[in-house]
Amino acid sequence: VDAVDRYIVRATAARLLADTQERYERERQPEVVRTAGRLFSTITGGRYTGLNVPLGDGRIEAFDTHAAAYTSDILSRGTAEQLYLAIRLGLIGQLGEVGRGLPVLMDDVFVNFDDDRKRGAAEAVAEVAGQRQIVFFTCHPETAALFEAAAPGHVRIELPRLGA
Repeated sequence: VDAVDRYIVRATAARLLADTQERYERERQPEVVRTAGRLFSTITGGRYTGLNVPLGDGRIEAFDTHAAAYTSDILSRGTAEQLYLAIRLGLIGQLGEVGRGLPVLMDDVFVNFDDDRKRGAAEAVAEVAGQRQIVFFTCHPETAALFEAAAPGHVRIELPRLGA
């Protein structure tokens, strides 16, 4: 009887979680995906113009300017990382008041991006930083310079190297 009771509780909990996830995807995902798609376009300099995340599929589709779809598993490593950055930024932008006082921490997430995509990524991060505090760690002076151009009012803190 204990095993049956545990099974019923777990099955009910699993169903409730699945229902909640499906509702969240149906009601909240569209704005997250729209925002992420716009940010991905910024990051890629307009090379990709939109995103789609089919419900229950686990895939992400990126559309280029010719409406050709590319799934995340066939994108280059750098482009896939840019896509995931755009999605994270899209999610952060949709959090509303949830965790408003907590900063978003990023540590050199542009490392696999080419120069143009780094510039676009800095612009996308700067846009989200208008709504949330973002702390971006980098040891690359050129990345810091990108933020100076993308977000002129940002605060830059330079720390000395240990042993220097």
